[in-house]
Amino acid sequence: MKWSNGAYYFGRFLQLLALLSMPSAIWVGHFGHNERGAIVIFTGSLALFFIGWLLTLFAR
Repeated sequence: MKWSNGAYYFGRFLQLLALLSMPSAIWVGHFGHNERGAIVIFTGSLALFFIGWLLTLFAR
């Protein structure tokens, strides 16, 4: 199945967004002393990265 280039670029955007949000998990955990918030941000960014990876995989 061939998808449009829009799905590919949206997947790359999600991957970039996930990679940029990962350091904020460190910030929240270390400086904010909020371990639960750090875990939520980190797992959410991993999920975004995986969804973006799937979009780029199927857009080829």
